[in-house]
Amino acid sequence: MPSSTKDIPWGMSLIYAANERCCHIRRINKLAWHRFGVLALTYMAYTCYHMSRKPISVVKNVLHTNCSAITPPPNVFINDSNKDSWCDWAPF
Repeated sequence: MPSSTKDIPWGMSLIYAANERCCHIRRINKLAWHRFGVLALTYMAYTCYHMSRKPISVVKNVLHTNCSAITPPPNVFINDSNKDSWCDWAPF
């Protein structure tokens, strides 16, 4: 049974149309295109999963340290406004 244009999902037909417009000289193998699509979707899914794990909350304890327990180096000027935050990183 031959596949028609109506059997193709709208996202794939959009990708095929974009491919025809920008790369009309080169034809892309559909199997290779689908394999690349699965690879890209898997990569994006894992990236979003790891971004949602809140790594900044783990790292924040290291970046936002208690400055009263550390002796300052001689080249750091400490005044009343930065006495509690002189050893912190700027965003924290």
